Amino acid sequence: MRPVVVVNGSEDEPACRKDTVLINRAPHLILDGALLCAEALGARTLVVGVTRESTQRSMEAALAERGLSNGRRSALRARVQRNPVRMVTGAAASLIRSIDGGPAIPPGRKISASRSGVGGAPTLLSNAETFAQLAIAARIGPDRYGNTGLYDEPGTVMLTVSGAVARPW
Repeated sequence: MRPVVVVNGSEDEPACRKDTVLINRAPHLILDGALLCAEALGARTLVVGVTRESTQRSMEAALAERGLSNGRRSALRARVQRNPVRMVTGAAASLIRSIDGGPAIPPGRKISASRSGVGGAPTLLSNAETFAQLAIAARIGPDRYGNTGLYDEPGTVMLTVSGAVARPW
């Protein structure tokens, strides 16, 4: 069974919007990282999980710009899975369950997605920021990436800033 790559853009934690901003403003950066993983794993399925209409539109447009679709003849079948806005929707097991046609709630038992995820296939699932970080690391190379950030935590990081600030998010 071929592996599946899943981008989790379903963040619904209170006051956290970094994946939403990334998907709305830089969807191709996320896709670059996800497609690197899909190629490395030999995956033929890519699913992007979202909860907002804006992120759905943005990611569907980015997939279309790349000529990616869920068509049977596609070398890589790619689609967006939209789920309701709820905190539990962002849980990996909830997203996998919804991709498989079930409700976007945890199944009640812990299952390793890397062993048995979407459709029972091994599944690489991570959040949108992680795939974007992978794309950045691939673009600038390991030495430059490793020299960015802190010594014991190389690379860049995105944070959500909200509250009493001039421009929240």
